[in-house]
Amino acid sequence: MKTKLTNYFIGTICVLVLALVCWIFSGNAVVAKRQGIQFHGKCTPGDHCAWKNTACIDSTCRCQSGYEHLKHNDIHFCEEPIQLRNIATIEDHPSLIRNQTCLNSKTKSPNSCRASPCFTGFLIDLICKIDHEIKNLDNCTITVIKLANKSSSVRTARILKLLKQNKTDLILTPFNFLRNPNPYKKVMLDSAPFVWNAEKSVYLSLGFPLFASDAKWQMDLTINSLLEKKYIDELLTKWFHKGTSTLAKEKHVTPE
Repeated sequence: MKTKLTNYFIGTICVLVLALVCWIFSGNAVVAKRQGIQFHGKCTPGDHCAWKNTACIDSTCRCQSGYEHLKHNDIHFCEEPIQLRNIATIEDHPSLIRNQTCLNSKTKSPNSCRASPCFTGFLIDLICKIDHEIKNLDNCTITVIKLANKSSSVRTARILKLLKQNKTDLILTPFNFLRNPNPYKKVMLDSAPFVWNAEKSVYLSLGFPLFASDAKWQMDLTINSLLEKKYIDELLTKWFHKGTSTLAKEKHVTPE
């Protein structure tokens, strides 16, 4: 009797183990099926692409129309770009150079973030490259805050006022919060750094109002991607003497 019970329990356990194994493999098969073809993987029109908002386009799994590709480590995102409607900035060679003659002329779209020929500089090149990657400057205009030769306290007060009134989506100026405490932290989010040098206490970032956290996230991922591709190194070489913070001589003058 004891032997029969023992055999019964052993048989029952074996059945349960077998059922568990089948369930696990079945579940994994379902997961694998749901995962589908990875981003940039080869596909045919009937295939399932793994990532959200992707589809088989031209035999490759990629973002659907209207979505832009973002990446964090090995995770891919296809997101609708969050548009910046206004960018506030301070004229500051060579970060931003304003050509007032151009602005006073009949130039088409003189204040356009994307198309204006009236603004040049390191940060203009940076946001235009970000726009090229994620197309987030549709119908965006630039507002120049006239704070030349003003004290840091006046500059701080003006920037705080803009942020508190939600009148801009981005403060396009190089903030260095590694060297100086962030006086705007109650009203501003700082972006991922686009330039940093721990030895020289340099950690440059842009500023976003608190409501723009999603736009900041998209731009942060794009900035990190541009750093990986060495594009920002190219900008530094273009606007500064290599390895220094000294302006390249030919960039000191506002273009006519």
